Amino acid sequence: MRLRRRQHDILACPRCDSRLVQPLAARRRRDGDWHLARGCPECEWRGATRCSAEAYAEFDAAQRAARAALTALLANVERARMQEAADPRAQALRRGDAGPGGA
Repeated sequence: MRLRRRQHDILACPRCDSRLVQPLAARRRRDGDWHLARGCPECEWRGATRCSAEAYAEFDAAQRAARAALTALLANVERARMQEAADPRAQALRRGDAGPGGA
């Protein structure tokens, strides 16, 4: 991994502009900046950069928000699946035992 000094949008992949960039490692430097290794799951880019404490805080906040959104989505999907499993009509429709309007 190569360390780059220039400031850029650390929330996006520099190769494909994906917003799905993930942290691989982070280390605070003595001068207060951060050394941040990132990876892109879409194009498989891997790289490291030096960023300010403010830029790192923005990256960290975006990662936390994304994690919270995914957690909420998973909870909603699990809740819907549990409700469907508890509904005998939905189960009968899935098996093909019942058509619309009757069981």
